[in-house]
Amino acid sequence: MFPSGALWLAACRAYARHNASCLTAGFLALVPREQPGLGTMGVTKDGRLLYDPELRHVWSVKQGGTVLFHELWHVLRRHHDRCDRVHADPKVWNCAGDAEINDDLPPGGTWELPTKGIGGGDFRPVLPERLFELVGEKGGLPNGQMAETYWEALRDKLKKKKGQKGEGKDGQGEGKPGPGWCGSAAGNPLPGEPAPDAGSRSQRELECVRKEVAAAIQAEAAKGRGSLPGGWTVWAESQLAPPKVSWQTKLSKIARSAVEWAAGAVDYRYSATSRRQGGVGYGPGHPILPALRAPKPRVLVVADTSGSMGQAELTTALSEIKGVLATTTCGVTFAAADAAVHEMREVKNWREIIPLLKGGGGTDFGPAFEAASKMRPRPSVIIFATDGDGTCPDSPPPGMRVIWLLTGKHAHEPCSWGEKIRLE
Repeated sequence: MFPSGALWLAACRAYARHNASCLTAGFLALVPREQPGLGTMGVTKDGRLLYDPELRHVWSVKQGGTVLFHELWHVLRRHHDRCDRVHADPKVWNCAGDAEINDDLPPGGTWELPTKGIGGGDFRPVLPERLFELVGEKGGLPNGQMAETYWEALRDKLKKKKGQKGEGKDGQGEGKPGPGWCGSAAGNPLPGEPAPDAGSRSQRELECVRKEVAAAIQAEAAKGRGSLPGGWTVWAESQLAPPKVSWQTKLSKIARSAVEWAAGAVDYRYSATSRRQGGVGYGPGHPILPALRAPKPRVLVVADTSGSMGQAELTTALSEIKGVLATTTCGVTFAAADAAVHEMREVKNWREIIPLLKGGGGTDFGPAFEAASKMRPRPSVIIFATDGDGTCPDSPPPGMRVIWLLTGKHAHEPCSWGEKIRLE
């Protein structure tokens, strides 16, 4: 029997660190806070670990260490953010998050989730195989699913059971805290959860903890012992992967910079009077000042209409190009081409494009670039929507910036030059 809750929690943390050393940075990052009367252990979204000191009389160190391990994973997996993203009922989502964590508990008897709470109440853990018991039915789902999958299944069961639209509240906030009530880090704040204080972790700090834990998991996995659950290694890879920028964002950035670059070309002309001419005077003996001009950039959008291109991918690409260019003042010419250019004309309304989509043969990018070089005025920017499967010139057309918009499951880069954006 431990004389204090703090000493019991220290022993639980030591047990958890010993049996999951790769999570040490996470265990040490949680800031413990005694919460007498809470009846359970939970964690806030700012990294404070709330626990009832009376748990030392009910849970063994092994059980307390397992719950500590469980609560840490709510923080690591960003369950509160994911709950907000899908607009889930907090209690239903918390149960789904519990199932996502508990199905990755390493086998072998090292970890033991408690089955009793303070006062002898039932404290049955949430597991995927008996997930539907939460709504009074038998069965559940297989292990290895995401929390979103578990949540959708529970939500649908509740809809069917209650005969209502929406998932219902399922008694949120009723009863005593326990499984399915793990705190705001799990998306379901505990009753009386304290406001942020000096011990709260910032989201930047917690993000650093996630990276450190992920690196430790990968280092452990690299030893080849095969003792780590697959869900941990998948999570670690996702944390350490380079940030992914959506292709729409990339297209917008590149296309806009290309248009701005073309629009920034400034020249002088004598066919119009300079605004400064009045300052020097008019007529014989006065110099003639040329007016500055900024040419209006012209964009050529080429759609690969060869037989390898799908209508859905092509439509998606063209709709995104429309969105990028809609806010610019540049003139747009559209061309449909496979091994030859079938249509090329200026478009003012994007509905005009549909009847121009002609082709269906092989693919040769050369004719489209040849046609572009003969345009007057010549385009400043060429956006080529294609799957990349075709013959391409060895060098880019002079004086024109080319953006390849690669679409389709089997898209590949057609050449070594030009900006390339792969549609997902």
